[in-house]
Parts: sequence; structure tokens; C-alpha cells
Amino acid sequence: MMAELLTTTALPIMLVGAMVGIASSAVGTFLVLRGNSMLSDAISHSIVFGIVIVWLLTKQQSGPVQLIGAALTGLLTVLLTEALASTKRVKQDTAIGLVFPALFSIGVLLLNIYANDVHIDTHTVLLGEIGFVWLDTLDIFGLPIPRRWYR
Repeated sequence: MMAELLTTTALPIMLVGAMVGIASSAVGTFLVLRGNSMLSDAISHSIVFGIVIVWLLTKQQSGPVQLIGAALTGLLTVLLTEALASTKRVKQDTAIGLVFPALFSIGVLLLNIYANDVHIDTHTVLLGEIGFVWLDTLDIFGLPIPRRWYR
């Protein structure tokens, strides 16, 4: 019965969407209460910079190294935004509006200059694509478990 549920197309997509929504709700609530809801959008755009830098250094298009590069760029975005806002010369939202376009544009420029022939799907990077995560599976105890859930 459980194997039949996991082999249908709609259920895994909905489960992945639900897990992403649950994980995002805690962070989103924190950012809204702090008045930094735009920061999540800033981080999602600025990670292009980290992805391209990691590719330039390692030539890997995916994997844990790319995830680490994206996470470090997200932290860099937050640190630069906080550092700019702490000067009291600009407000928090203005600092966000200065930092993430700068990192994003540098990432896009590097992508176009050095990685023009490499397929890094910027549409997926910018908007995300969780609908196909469940397709790459591994059988554990007879159940097809998506690999991306435990890597």
C-alpha cells in the first residue's frame, strides 16, 4: 500500500512541497517578525554568485560543494546587509537593496564571461524546482526513497 502511494506522481510532488513549506515557514516567520522579509529574496538571488564561484574553483555543477558555496554566499549577503545597516547611513531595506543586486549581478557577469558554455540552470536557481526531486530514487526496504532527501 505504501509503495503504491509513493509511486504515484502527484503524492511525492505534494510531499516535497509540504516539506519545503514547513521548513520555510519557521525561517519566514522569523524574517517577517524581524522586518526582514525581503532578505529571503535577497539570499535566493545572491547565491548565484556563490554557485558560480564554486564552479570556477571546482568545476562541479552540483553536489555538496555547491550547497556550501550557496550557503556561504547567503551568509555573506546577511553579513554585508547587517554591516551596511549598522552604519546608520542607510536603513535595513536599503542595505538589502544594495547588497543583493551587487552580488547577483557579479554572479551573472561571471557566469556569462567564464561559464557561458556550462549548463547552470539560472531559472531553477532563481525560482527553485522542487517538482522533480522525487524522481531520483533509491529502494530502501522496498520503498522508493528520493536520494535528495538523505544526502
